[in-house]
Amino acid sequence: MDSSEYETVRNMTLLFFFELLVDKGGPRTLHDLSCQFGAKGFTKEMRQIAGGSQSGLKKFLAQYPMLFFINGDYVSVNTFQQVAEEENGCKLSESVNINATSQINSLHNSHSQSIESSNSSPPVSLQQQTLKQRINTLVMKTLADNTEKDRSLQTMQMGDAWKLKVLQQTRVIVNPRESLQIIEDIINPRKPPPDGKIVVSFDCEGINLGVKGQLTLVQIGTMSGQAYVFDLFACPNLVQAGGLQKLLEHKDVIKVIHDCKNDSVNLYRQFKIMLNNIFDTQAAHAVLQFQETGKPVYKVKNVNLNTLCDHYGAPCNPLKEQLKNIYRNNQRYWCRRPLTRDMLIYASSDVLCLVPQIYVSMSRLIKPEVQALFNELCEEQIQMHIKPAEVKARKKQRKVETEVADLKKRMEDATTKNIVLSNREIRLLRYLDLTEDEKEKLKGSYKVARKLEKLENVGQDKGESSDDDDEDKAEDLEYHSMESYTSENSHSGGILSPRNSNTPSLTESMQMVDEILSDGRMDRFEKIEKLEAILSAVTGSATDQFSSSSADASPTKYVCLCRDKSKSPRTDRNTGNSVACQTYSTGDIVITKIFLTEAEKERIDLLNSPKK
Repeated sequence: MDSSEYETVRNMTLLFFFELLVDKGGPRTLHDLSCQFGAKGFTKEMRQIAGGSQSGLKKFLAQYPMLFFINGDYVSVNTFQQVAEEENGCKLSESVNINATSQINSLHNSHSQSIESSNSSPPVSLQQQTLKQRINTLVMKTLADNTEKDRSLQTMQMGDAWKLKVLQQTRVIVNPRESLQIIEDIINPRKPPPDGKIVVSFDCEGINLGVKGQLTLVQIGTMSGQAYVFDLFACPNLVQAGGLQKLLEHKDVIKVIHDCKNDSVNLYRQFKIMLNNIFDTQAAHAVLQFQETGKPVYKVKNVNLNTLCDHYGAPCNPLKEQLKNIYRNNQRYWCRRPLTRDMLIYASSDVLCLVPQIYVSMSRLIKPEVQALFNELCEEQIQMHIKPAEVKARKKQRKVETEVADLKKRMEDATTKNIVLSNREIRLLRYLDLTEDEKEKLKGSYKVARKLEKLENVGQDKGESSDDDDEDKAEDLEYHSMESYTSENSHSGGILSPRNSNTPSLTESMQMVDEILSDGRMDRFEKIEKLEAILSAVTGSATDQFSSSSADASPTKYVCLCRDKSKSPRTDRNTGNSVACQTYSTGDIVITKIFLTEAEKERIDLLNSPKK
């Protein structure tokens, strides 16, 4: 379906639902309207444009708020008002005020001709028309007026002249010999470029492009404005015998592409092609944002191709949204043969806008100091789905290096004695070699001080395990938060336990609690964290005193006295303990075993025995 047919079917769909609502005389549910998909006169193309489902129909009608009013699941005609008019003492009819605007862009020529022919018929008195006839007359008249306005306001890009120009610059290749000759002319041009760089634009179309997709078209654009469409669906030999693989893997030819990760994995899995020397405009956008604003590249949001075209003054692809809607309903759209006029225009527009306008503008803006970063990003775009684990590790390493550099700069620029750090920044301390002055600044926070002491005691290597990534916290299980260290080691007595550090006394702890509660500048969540840390330290010290006075200093400590071989269970009974126990911790699970003397066992057995 070309653009003119699309507009005709779209307008027929709008009129169908508009007349249906007017005929019913009130709002109808989306379910009732979607049931009309199988009605007589409602074609397959109309159903495709309407969305094919209740949610799709709702989105379609919502694009025309001046015609349809949507309230939840109910749809009604907008500005539909019934006004009672009195003439000769009786109600004659209702007047309708319809405010249809230029949201309906254009009608097919046949529609405008039918409107003109209907308008040329003998006029009927307004009072003699029924309500439905009045509405239809007003709607058709408004649509006809808007059609004439839109035709006068159409730009050259949207007009037939622009489409004809794109088609004239497009050449479809299905012959390997012809393809090989074109590739040789691109790689070895008769007239070398002024800067010595051979640059082409590159894009792919197909079915669900990605890890499990299938390529059907490859488009190549040149700096001279010529577009070549290689039909791989009709002739797969274009890759090997036609020289496409040679061009895409050539190290001296710059291939300009927008967001190549899906195209790259498809080329690799389907044809064993590994892209080389890529200029990815998505990566260039991230680098330029980092260069201009200082925002890290992993925080820069992706942009679509039309947005880049608007920013750098390149011609946009006017069929982008239209063909995307068709592709959503038909995943095998790019397998249709022969290629339609709109398919060729769409495919060629995506490569003609990349060179020379976007490439020249972006390449000039990238400074030499960020060129290495740009090359890394382009390589990661190529390998994103081919070697996902390796790319993810590289991205994570870059993120850690960026955050560590920011943290180090922040600490160097800090003038106050106390520096407040987030949980993420506390975890990054293991990557830093801190000076004594920096440690003093950080020890103003009790939580940070505990972390520093643990790092000094353990002496763990920096970067020993994977970092706690904010987007993928489940992957890093070796580095725990401060609270998890306390809970895990509170019963173990190991070197990571807080009992090895100098915990404050009860009086000092109460003073610290008062200071935290009276600090109005501190965040509520930070207060809670600090109070929990103080309480954990106080309870830990109390447990230490009890355990140190009742058990020996072996690596595995016991809270009770039953495992002390120097004392017998009968001695425990003399001290007032009738039952002894052993408690040890395995993570968050505490297991307690009860040990009884022989006399106690006999007494319990006697009590539990049945009465005779």
